[in-house]
Amino acid sequence: VFNRFDAEKTPVLLINEEDTERSLHKRIHLMTDETDLPIYFLLHKGMKIDDEAMVDKIIREIELKNIGLIVFDNLTQLHNLDENKADDIKKIFFSMRRMTEAGATVLIIHHHRKKGGTPSVTTLDLGDSLRGSTVIYGSLDTHLAVERFDEPAGSYLAITQTKNKEDELLPPFKVKIEKTPTALSFHYFGVYEKKASSMIKAQDEIMKLLSSAEYLRYSKKEITNLIPDVGERSIADALKNLSSRSILVSKTRLEVRDSNGNPKEKVYWIPTEDDKKEDLFLV
Repeated sequence: VFNRFDAEKTPVLLINEEDTERSLHKRIHLMTDETDLPIYFLLHKGMKIDDEAMVDKIIREIELKNIGLIVFDNLTQLHNLDENKADDIKKIFFSMRRMTEAGATVLIIHHHRKKGGTPSVTTLDLGDSLRGSTVIYGSLDTHLAVERFDEPAGSYLAITQTKNKEDELLPPFKVKIEKTPTALSFHYFGVYEKKASSMIKAQDEIMKLLSSAEYLRYSKKEITNLIPDVGERSIADALKNLSSRSILVSKTRLEVRDSNGNPKEKVYWIPTEDDKKEDLFLV
């Protein structure tokens, strides 16, 4: 795989409710001239893996064609349940477990939540950003996050393994996309070292500033003035992110009885034990 990783050849079943057979065959033809590959398709068949009868059909395909790998593209289109409900997700993974017990490896293509232009730069961010219930990530044996990016030398895929129950994690690596009108290929291009985004840098600087002394409270404007090397937009994004994750607490000056500015202006600080007790009481 990618001219780098060993892989065992096996018949593949692709289950896809979005792409047309023509478009899929076109992509495969760009990658190989072979015409007798053991790749089978179930396209636009209304396959729903929360339907026991359809799961039985897939298992018959596994046994009949000796399928070693099933690819679901993509998870959202292949069920009628609620991805945000843990019990619904458990039903989906129970069906997939039946397929693995029949002898196939299951590969699920699923989307990450939209990031609003701010790239994920840590393994934790990538693992936590899967759409839907956290049970999805918890049920996986292995998770690979794939992100496309462009450089002057061409287009690449950054591949980060965030989870592996059986072995140590692979270091992040990049794959170069080689595309011409008549061919498409992917080649391993070395270890991928992510550059921290401006928001991540802002988060680090904010935490450093607020942890430099006890009970420090600053407004966004004050933080921007105290960290001149980081842009105002990055600081705003960082404060929003840190607050949403309860790493910082924010209240208006009026609420904390701070008379050093506009009463409606928010100030931010690292939560104390009293803040945490107050949150528990409110819950």
